[in-house]
Amino acid sequence: GLSDGRTFRLEEMVLDTRGRLWVHDGSYGHLLAYTRGGEPIGGFTAPDRTSPDSYQPERLAFDPAGDLTLLAETRVGKRILTLDPAGAVLARWDLPGPAAQSGCTTSAIAWDGRGRLYVARSGAACGGVGYYLP
Repeated sequence: GLSDGRTFRLEEMVLDTRGRLWVHDGSYGHLLAYTRGGEPIGGFTAPDRTSPDSYQPERLAFDPAGDLTLLAETRVGKRILTLDPAGAVLARWDLPGPAAQSGCTTSAIAWDGRGRLYVARSGAACGGVGYYLP
């Protein structure tokens, strides 16, 4: 739960390059960091949906440099966002290739050690996993 007694809905969790566990709370838009022992050590909340910069995280991954990357729903559709530790957007990309087409669902993202971002997608015209160099 959260420090104020609310419970959260676990949507996603991933380890960063320093061994911290990051958890996405789908109820409140929180991205929370914990030590390996489970102690809270920080995090941030996605901008409110009324903000022009709002986003709703869906999937998390860390790039080789240790920056948090999100597959997120934004005001203009799904995008990939890279954030600093405080949650400020460092970079944003439209989904690559067929993942942006109508009828496609993007379900996961992952980085490899060479800096390639893998995007898993499903749908009749675009199923499979592809990668691109941002």
